[in-house]
Amino acid sequence: MNHTQLIGRICRPIIIKTTANQSHYVRNTLALNHYDSNGKKRTDFIPFTAWNALADTLAKYQDQGDEIGISGHLSSGHYTNQKGEEVYTLEVVCEAIDFLRKKQTATKNSGRVPFAPETEGIPVQNIEVHVAKGE
Repeated sequence: MNHTQLIGRICRPIIIKTTANQSHYVRNTLALNHYDSNGKKRTDFIPFTAWNALADTLAKYQDQGDEIGISGHLSSGHYTNQKGEEVYTLEVVCEAIDFLRKKQTATKNSGRVPFAPETEGIPVQNIEVHVAKGE
């Protein structure tokens, strides 16, 4: 079984890229807060990739600093860098993403934190997108 679920904040601006065969993807990093055995707050940075419709939806509704939940599988790889060293990689390939909270920026009048983007006046919350295999 290879299944991973994580909740964290998006570390960088979301940029959609396109492969030679016209597949869309987003590569980014999720910041996960936790506490070590001494009670000190720590942050792990976990790379993730979203493909096609999932990548498009992520780019449309989310941005750097927003909190999301990702569900998917771990994928490992390796390459040789410019120094000739073998580099091993590990990332989460997303199969579903839940939009949880927007980055905390207070509005001028109320001091309240906006929760989600609005589409035609209807707040969009907790969007889950599932992508069929092979898309």
